[in-house]
Amino acid sequence: MADITIPALADGNVLSSSAVSTALYDDGAGTASFEMINGRLENVNRVAGWDIKSSHIQRGACSGGRTVGATVNMDSFMEMAPTFLFSSDEDLEYAGIPGAAQDFYLPYNCSLVVFSWTLQAQGVGGANNTVSRIRPFLGAARVANASVLDLPETAAGLRGDWGRVWTGHRLQTGLTKGWHSFSLRIAGEYDTADPGVSRVRCRHLDYVYFK
Repeated sequence: MADITIPALADGNVLSSSAVSTALYDDGAGTASFEMINGRLENVNRVAGWDIKSSHIQRGACSGGRTVGATVNMDSFMEMAPTFLFSSDEDLEYAGIPGAAQDFYLPYNCSLVVFSWTLQAQGVGGANNTVSRIRPFLGAARVANASVLDLPETAAGLRGDWGRVWTGHRLQTGLTKGWHSFSLRIAGEYDTADPGVSRVRCRHLDYVYFK
C-alpha cells in the first residue's frame, strides 16, 4: 500500500462533514482514507529495522482452534440403524459420537484447517464378524478418501479387552468463513440372531485453523 495522503484535511481547505467522514471511514477511498490502516497495511509501510513480533498481532487474527472430549462410555446398539449394510455403507445411517464432534465458526476464509482425534472402541457380537464402522464426517457427508475404523467382533465381551485405539488426523483446505461441523460417526449391521453392540470409551476431537 502506498503512503496515506488525506487531501480533504490539508491546511487551508474548508472542511465538510462528508469530507471528514470519507477521510476517516471510507474504505473505498483507498489511500485517501485512514480506513486503509485497518488491516490493509503492507510490508512497504513498515519502517526499516522494525520487525513485526507476535505481541503486535491481535489474538485470533491468524489462527485459532478448540478441543472437545469425553471419558464416559457410550454404547451404540445396532438396533438403532436396522437397515445399515457394510456393502452399501449409507451416510444417513451413521450417528455422531458425543465428545468426538464439533460445530465451529471460522472468522475468515482459511488456507488450512487441521482436525485430529483419538478414541478407544470395541465391538461385541454382530453380523459378518464386524460389528460397526466409524468414519469422519465434514458437515453431513463423509470425508472423501479418509481412513475408517472397523470394529470386529470380540468374543470376550465388553470387559474382555480394550478393543482398538484409533488416532487420526485430516488436513482440510478450502473452508470458507462461517459455520462448519466435523464429527466421528458410527454405524453397524444389525443381525436379529446376534444384534451386536459397540462401546466407545475415551475420545477427543481437536481442530486448529490458519488464515
